[in-house]
Amino acid sequence: MTREEFIQILINENINHMEIGGKIIVTSYNVDLGVKSLPPGVEFTNPGYVYLDSLESIPPDTKFKNGRSLSLYSLKSIPKEIVFENGTVIWLDSLGINSNQWEGNLEGINTRRIINKMIELGLFDRR
Repeated sequence: MTREEFIQILINENINHMEIGGKIIVTSYNVDLGVKSLPPGVEFTNPGYVYLDSLESIPPDTKFKNGRSLSLYSLKSIPKEIVFENGTVIWLDSLGINSNQWEGNLEGINTRRIINKMIELGLFDRR
């Protein structure tokens, strides 16, 4: 998807955003979009959730710094450069991960840290 197409979708869906230094920064409280791809340089810094359940691929420079849950239901791979910095739960259903109820949870260790380490090791990178 091109930057222009994505910006038009944000406008059509009344999702607040701004463009700073070549990045598209999404700021609406909650974000729920039915897109299959994102352009490079998107950052989600909104205070609420981000649901991108139709997303099939993700550029390596995408940032998730939203305040609440993140749902990427259809995502089949995650580039090694991705780091989840969202506030609460991560749903990666097609990869078998729900960070609330995942068998990989270790007591005393934030599940997001475990998932980020797995991404860093390339366990979900199937490009």
